[in-house]
Amino acid sequence: MIARAAVVTPMLVVATLLAACSTGAGPTSAPATTSASASDAGSQEPFCGDTLREIAARAKKEGALTLVGLPGEWANYRAVVESFQDMYDIKVTDINPTSSSVQSIAAAESMKGQPDRPDALDVGSSFIDQAIAAKVVTPYRSTNWPEIPDSMKDPNGYWVGAYYGIMSMAVDTRAQPVVPTTWTDLKDPRYKGQVTMNGDPRESGVAFGAVVAAALANGGTLDNVKPGIEYFADLKKSGNLKIAGMDNEGVLINSNPVVLDWSYNFGRVGTDYGTPDSPIKVVIPSDGQYGAFYTQAVVADAVHPCAARLWIEHVTSDSGAMGFLNGLAIPARLAALEAFGLVRANLRDRLPTPRQLNDTEMSDPNKLVTAQQQVDELWGPLVLGEK
Repeated sequence: MIARAAVVTPMLVVATLLAACSTGAGPTSAPATTSASASDAGSQEPFCGDTLREIAARAKKEGALTLVGLPGEWANYRAVVESFQDMYDIKVTDINPTSSSVQSIAAAESMKGQPDRPDALDVGSSFIDQAIAAKVVTPYRSTNWPEIPDSMKDPNGYWVGAYYGIMSMAVDTRAQPVVPTTWTDLKDPRYKGQVTMNGDPRESGVAFGAVVAAALANGGTLDNVKPGIEYFADLKKSGNLKIAGMDNEGVLINSNPVVLDWSYNFGRVGTDYGTPDSPIKVVIPSDGQYGAFYTQAVVADAVHPCAARLWIEHVTSDSGAMGFLNGLAIPARLAALEAFGLVRANLRDRLPTPRQLNDTEMSDPNKLVTAQQQVDELWGPLVLGEK
């Protein structure tokens, strides 16, 4: 298990970023390095350049980038991808937009040598160690690496977290007028058959995040999520819980009045989301506030290795950060964007409040390894009745 830097709170991240930030949009002389241990991931990785301009030039010669598991509505990835294509004239293909984190890692592992193999990954922070252990990913430190908070990058360079969200409850008040504010509230019989979890936590980062948040609300910790598993076992037994994958914009309908998901994923339900007049009310539960980032990584022996590295540059740049922000995801460099006056007031008002950000316990991939093991072992027998 690789060592990690200590987690810092979102407000400390803000202070750190204000001390050192740049646009990330233009060429830089900062080194874009592949770790000396890169060969451990499979073979010696190619050198793509020392500056953003050099990396972009070599990536343009490759002419393509293959991704996996990035629905257009997810964190506004459609706009992030389009801005990458427009800026660098490189065609992007997503071989399976609805792929889960586990499926995305499996694709990168099993498709080695195939021309349509994914070049880069975006997976839940509890799953990235699986990719590292399988030597699916290779280290890469972007040109803006020093500006990224230690808590959102791997000290060995294997991954970076470009954006994050907070586990939330979205309620369609047209179907359920009583809006819950805590995880305890969801046990009320009035929510029978109405609480929907997005996916299976053994494969889905969203569902796993819900388990962690519920664990924190019930005496658990990041490395002990058994209380969260037991919570959902009770919710399932009572008939309140449904488990489903929701990959389109119709996530909130009468058959799914209460949905558990990352805060940014509710932006796709309509342009009035987050406004006082919206029938969709989004709540960050007060008894278990958990935030998590998704990890972006370069696939080892990628078909388009320089385009993969340029992609990491892009998602951590101002352009990529603004794309995430417009999708209501919280970019790692939010403070920098605010310092440059790039965040419109009406957009900032739709994000979690500074106090909510400060009170949110952030993911720590090092601790989540144990949590994921608990979920893999206990979810089936306790929640689903599997033997």
